[in-house]
Amino acid sequence: MFLETRPETVTVESGRLNATVREVLRGLSVATSDRELPVGYEVVSGPGTVAGDQLSLVGAGTVVVRPRQGGTTNFVAAEKDLSVVVAKAPQTLSFAAIANRTYSTASIALVGNASTGLPAVFEVVAGPATVSNNVARLTGVGTVLLRARQGGNSNYLEALSKDQSFVVSQATQAVSFAALSGVAYGTAPITLIGSSSSGLPVGFRVVSGPGSVVGNVLTVSGAGEVVLEAVQEGDERYLAAKAS
Repeated sequence: MFLETRPETVTVESGRLNATVREVLRGLSVATSDRELPVGYEVVSGPGTVAGDQLSLVGAGTVVVRPRQGGTTNFVAAEKDLSVVVAKAPQTLSFAAIANRTYSTASIALVGNASTGLPAVFEVVAGPATVSNNVARLTGVGTVLLRARQGGNSNYLEALSKDQSFVVSQATQAVSFAALSGVAYGTAPITLIGSSSSGLPVGFRVVSGPGSVVGNVLTVSGAGEVVLEAVQEGDERYLAAKAS
């Protein structure tokens, strides 16, 4: 007695986890006995299991399936091995859109998901930002282009990368200016104190009245009301701000 199968190798995708042996080996002349006796199946090696005629694929690689006919009192047993090459399965990747930000944004949590459940990794393609542990941090203003990747593993192919971009604009800042009490003409020069929420240095100027400012020192030059202003001119990251 003999078993007949053709061809002896077929390739399937590992994303198809379960199928009958007859379905998976649809390219074969399904194993049959020349005596029309029932044929069973077993996995000899590779990432698969068989229960009845149900073949379950558990990973990529070569699964060797053995159709077997155990024989009868009149016929000896027969068997013939078949190779099932399980190819890596494709996967898809999503990357959540990111809204425009100002420079004052502390950090941005990046969200990406692969259809396989494998983790996404992120990188900066261009722009003023850094990425670490799925968190982007801004380093300036301009357009930031980020990319999500999933490199695959032993069972899944690398996913097509996904990009997201957003614009980082200048942040606002606030200026504080320590109040001054009234002074008499002839008072010694007064040191002015001010600060900005950005940490950038603050300058001072006389808006009106009998006084002059050099650096952060006010000199009163006569009697009357002196109106002062503290100013932070801003930079590429922060808008200008002032306080009186």
